[in-house]
Amino acid sequence: MGTYFVLQFLGTFSPQYFSFVLGYSPTLSGTLIIIPTVAIMPVKLITGLISDRLTAITEVGKMRLFNSISSFGGALFFALAIFVSPSDDSLAAKAFIMVPFVLYAFTSCGFSKSAVMIAREHSPFVFSLMHITNMISMLGATFFIPLITPDNTYNQLLVTSNVVFVIFVKAEPEEWALLEV
Repeated sequence: MGTYFVLQFLGTFSPQYFSFVLGYSPTLSGTLIIIPTVAIMPVKLITGLISDRLTAITEVGKMRLFNSISSFGGALFFALAIFVSPSDDSLAAKAFIMVPFVLYAFTSCGFSKSAVMIAREHSPFVFSLMHITNMISMLGATFFIPLITPDNTYNQLLVTSNVVFVIFVKAEPEEWALLEV
């Protein structure tokens, strides 16, 4: 859920940041949100190609690496945004809010890949459960984020969720995934 909160932040809080903090019009705020959304697809493609060709690291190692780039990188850029004085002409203020969403693309070789590795031919069912979790996250994030991070410690949520992933990730199929159907 911590990873899905990044997308919720993009959809809900980034437009508010661009409108209320930077003073942009709703049209410009919406346009700025499109940039990382469009950039996610080519980054996912490139990340997938790199992951497929990276043979010096085990599958679990690759999933840990790519998920950590997404989470730790996103947390780093959100933290850097705190230190940038927001102004209309501040490229850094815009970039530090948008980059974590582009880095979200790295999760396709992280936790999304782990679902396929664990579930094998049952991955469509597992992905449907992941999408249900995503929808619950998106519906509840508006309420959960302020409750979980009352002091705007959003980065801790990203880092903590990634640490849990890194500890428990597996690349071998579960026993139930090997059963004949």
